[in-house]
Amino acid sequence: MINVVIVDDQILFTESLRLVLELDNSNIHVLATAHDGREALQIVRDMKPEVVLIDVRMPGLDGVETTKILKIEFPEIKIILLTTFEDDESIDEALRFGADGYLLKSIDPHELSRSIDAVCNGDVIIAPKFAHKLHENGLPDNDSVKNPYLLDRLSRRELEIVQLIARGLGNKQISSLLQITDQTVRNNVSGIYAKLDVHSRYEAVRRAAKAGLLGNAKAK
Repeated sequence: MINVVIVDDQILFTESLRLVLELDNSNIHVLATAHDGREALQIVRDMKPEVVLIDVRMPGLDGVETTKILKIEFPEIKIILLTTFEDDESIDEALRFGADGYLLKSIDPHELSRSIDAVCNGDVIIAPKFAHKLHENGLPDNDSVKNPYLLDRLSRRELEIVQLIARGLGNKQISSLLQITDQTVRNNVSGIYAKLDVHSRYEAVRRAAKAGLLGNAKAK
């Protein structure tokens, strides 16, 4: 059972989402709903859910700042941010703070349910519109590559996988596309982390992008 807390300042949205998620996936249980960031902090501290679904834009403590606080206190909790806006500029900051997903509120309920399962399995799920933006429009360039020589050590398979991660694909999607097992994908992702000296999928994409590995570059 995946215990979930939903956070949104619109009560109708939280109650509707509670209903559709529990109807769609019998493994999902909505523990509680909250209607602002501060209420969410108290509920999460009391109930310790596995997943928090949180609106990006709320009065007072917004979803991004709430994510920052929760990830410091409970790094193991998975957080998916939801937004109405296709041009939302908060995605980079949210991912820096450790968000596990960034999706549009218009997502199909079944896809959202699958996304909850995916983040619980270690994936980072980003709506294709946002993944495309991160990839095509350039990622933040304010961090240095600690070990540049590591960037030349990706195998062809690892390079292929990091490019798919940059497109927003999760482990199960990658395994299906490449016709390899989930465990093989996880092993390759671990190898990518080690070689790029990073600790998350987002950092791996950023570092690979800085090195030009997400275009037509070839692995060695």
